[in-house]
Amino acid sequence: MKTKQIVRLTTDAALLLLLLVVMAYSFTGNTVHEWMGIALVVLALVHLFLNKRWFVSLAKGKYNWRRMATSLINVLLILSFCRACPLVYAYFVRGLPFCSSV
Repeated sequence: MKTKQIVRLTTDAALLLLLLVVMAYSFTGNTVHEWMGIALVVLALVHLFLNKRWFVSLAKGKYNWRRMATSLINVLLILSFCRACPLVYAYFVRGLPFCSSV
């Protein structure tokens, strides 16, 4: 296995583990939940950077039904991830609360 592939798989496994820890709020408490949430966002950004060719490939090639369905599911997952992060959601949907116009 190539080194880049190992890094990608390790990142994906860490994302899954962090997601489970973040979702176990009743067991971990607020402090662990928040810190693991921050780590999850950072790791998700690393994941997107490592897989940046996917974004470039969206504009290339022909779209059959399988590629359209897969792309739609991936975009919806990205949007749901942004919705789950309150700061990202506040910025893109409502505007930053401390930057409201007078």
